[in-house]
Amino acid sequence: MNKDKVVACANEVQNHMFRGLDADESREILEKSFDKDTIMMAMEMIKQARIHDDSPYKQVSEIITRCMGELGKQEEDIVDVDSFYKLAEKAYKVFMNDKEGRAIPVVFMYIKGNKKLGVCPITEGDPNKSPMDYLKQVVYTAKPDAYCFCAEASMSKDLEKSQYKYGDIQNDPDSVDVMVMTGNEKNGNSPFNKGFELVGKEGKLKFKEIKDYGENMESDKTP
Repeated sequence: MNKDKVVACANEVQNHMFRGLDADESREILEKSFDKDTIMMAMEMIKQARIHDDSPYKQVSEIITRCMGELGKQEEDIVDVDSFYKLAEKAYKVFMNDKEGRAIPVVFMYIKGNKKLGVCPITEGDPNKSPMDYLKQVVYTAKPDAYCFCAEASMSKDLEKSQYKYGDIQNDPDSVDVMVMTGNEKNGNSPFNKGFELVGKEGKLKFKEIKDYGENMESDKTP
């Protein structure tokens, strides 16, 4: 009976975490919209999603914790959008050299006043959809001041894009594996696109930047 309320409350809690609210601030806001039992159930649901053996989110939570822990050795505070993009690049390169993290597309998010990265994995498994098909939903729900979508992709060396549908390029023998990044600010004034060709073995990848990648790029999938 309370499922919709609990899920809505859990989403709000996670939004507060992205925004760097402390526990007292978060509770004060939540209590204006949800009763105490709903808040407690939402908190328990978030906890169990991370630790329960049957949870589909346990593994991805462990991967994020591991990769962000590795990043912590080189993490810098975010002071503006440029430093956010720089840190998102560093972070996803850690994911790309993690055996399990490499498979996870991630939306990094920046909230003004919060010096740490927000991290939202895209875990939807529809084989006929690109992870970018979920990007607008993630960004418009969290409402960050800037976002950066990062993923591994395939790029054809000889490509008429209009002739391809999602998944075709991955099966093209002439394709190469790449790491792609795309982002923007809330006002749309700071589009960001960057791509790297992957060089080397799994776990020890090097990243060769692709010159002029994303220049004049437009997509109806980007917020």
